[in-house]
Amino acid sequence: MKKKSIIYFIPVKKKFFKKWVYYNVDLQILKSIYKEVYICNNTIDILKNIFKVDHVFCWWWHQSFIALFLSKTLNKKIIVTGALHMFDYSGALD
Repeated sequence: MKKKSIIYFIPVKKKFFKKWVYYNVDLQILKSIYKEVYICNNTIDILKNIFKVDHVFCWWWHQSFIALFLSKTLNKKIIVTGALHMFDYSGALD
């Protein structure tokens, strides 16, 4: 049985969902688990939909702080995945 609903918060323009495969993979996984997936990419979208959902899913970027803060404040369960890069041209050790 599928769970009720979730926000998929990705703070990028929605056109990148089709271009970047890892966003689509996460979306397909969420759609297989939840009856309704609300795609949000800004604070206004989150505010419009947060009262409709059971959970929030986001990537841990500095822009995801709002999703984290609202979820904790409104007692919504949140799933956060990391955004570690395996290779980075900057040469930084982190």
